[in-house]
Amino acid sequence: MSFGGDSRYLMTIDDGGKNERSLSLVWRIGAAVVCLVLLLLTVILVAHNTSAINSWDAKYEDLISNLTKDRGTRDKQDKTESSSLTQTRDIASVERDALRNEREALKEEREALTSERNQLQNYSSSLTKDRDALKDEREALKEERGQLKIYSSNMTKERDDLRDERKALRDERAALKNERDQLKIQSSNLTEYKGVLKEEQGAIKDERDALAIERAALKVERNNLKVLTFNLTKDRDTLIDERDALRIERNQLKIHSSNLTKEMGILQSKYNTVALRRDRLQEELNRLNLNQTASCLPGWNLHNNKCYYYSPKGKTDTWENSRADCLARGGDLAMPKTQDELVFVSKGNSYSWIGLSDKLQEGVWQWVDGTDLEDLGFWKEGEPNDQGSEDCVEVSRSQVKWNDAPCRNKFPWTCEAFGPGGSN
Repeated sequence: MSFGGDSRYLMTIDDGGKNERSLSLVWRIGAAVVCLVLLLLTVILVAHNTSAINSWDAKYEDLISNLTKDRGTRDKQDKTESSSLTQTRDIASVERDALRNEREALKEEREALTSERNQLQNYSSSLTKDRDALKDEREALKEERGQLKIYSSNMTKERDDLRDERKALRDERAALKNERDQLKIQSSNLTEYKGVLKEEQGAIKDERDALAIERAALKVERNNLKVLTFNLTKDRDTLIDERDALRIERNQLKIHSSNLTKEMGILQSKYNTVALRRDRLQEELNRLNLNQTASCLPGWNLHNNKCYYYSPKGKTDTWENSRADCLARGGDLAMPKTQDELVFVSKGNSYSWIGLSDKLQEGVWQWVDGTDLEDLGFWKEGEPNDQGSEDCVEVSRSQVKWNDAPCRNKFPWTCEAFGPGGSN
C-alpha cells in the first residue's frame, strides 16, 4: 500500500472539526491496516529471523497501543494530534522505506533459505539413508553386544580362574623360595662335602693301589681256592647225604615229640585233677582237725575251717614281701576260690593282695599253691588287662572283685592257713 495520497488528507485537517475527525479515523484505520500488512509480511518473509520480527512486532504493537490510547482524546486535541500524526507519518514513511529495503533483503534471504531448504532436503535424504544404515549397524551392534556379553562372562570366569591360578602360583613361588633357600643350604653343604670327597678320593686312589697289589695276591689265593673248592665239593656231597639222613631222623623225632606233647597234656590234666582232689582232701582233713580244736592263734580269724590273718591297719607292702610275711606266719597269701571266701577276705582292708599271679607265664594265672585258675574267677569288668606289667592280683572291699596290678605296688594283704594256730 502506498502513502502518496495521505498528504492530501492531512492538508484539509483545518477545514472543520467533522472533516478532521473523519480524516483522523481514516488515518488511524489506514495506519493500523498498514501496520498489520507489514507485520504479516514480516512474519511470512522472516520466519527464520525471530529476533528481527520480535523487534518490529514490539514497535508496531507500541504504535497501535499509542494510537488506541490517543483515540479517546483526539476530539479535544486535534491540532496537537495533527502535528503528532504528521511526525508519525514522517516516521512511518521512513520506516516504510526501511521496510521496503528489508523486504528486498528478506526476499534474497528467502531465496537463500529456499536453496538451503533444497540442500537440507538432499541432506535429509542422505541422513535417511545414513539412518537406515545406522539401524542395520545398530542391529549388528546389538548382536555383537550379546556376543560381547557372553565373551565378557567367559572372560570373567577366565579372570577368576587366573586369579586362583595366580594365588596358587604365589603359594608355589613361596614354596619355591623356601626350597631355594634349602637348596642353597644344601649346596653349601654339598660344597663342603665335595671337599671331603676330594680328600677321600686321594685316599681311595691310595687304597686302589693297595687293592691292586692285594688283587694280585688274591689271584694266587683264588687258584689255591679252586683246588680247595674241588675238595670241598666232594665233602659237600658227602655232607648232603648225611643231611638227608638227619632230616629223616628229625621228622621221626618231630612225630615222637608230638606224641610226647599230647601225652604230657594228658598227664598234666590228670595231675591237675589229682591236685584238685588233693586240695579237697586237705581241706576235709583241715576241717576235721579244726573240728577237734575249733580255734586259731591270736590275730587270726576262723572262717569255714580256715584261719585268716589281715595285715595291720595302715601297713602296706609289695606282693612279694606280703607273701613272705604270710609264709613267716606259717601260712600263705589268701586264695579265695569261692564267693563266700572272697567276701570274707575283702572285709579286712580296703585293698588286699591275694595269692594269685601270672608271674611264671604271662596269661597263665596260678595260685600260690601251684594250681592253675580253672574257672573264670571273680574279675572286674575289663580285667585282667595287663597294663604296665600287671602280674599280681588284689581285691577291693568296695567291689569284691579281682584286679591285676603291678607286683611292685604296695597294698595291705590277707594270709590264709590250714589247721589250728595257722599252721599248714
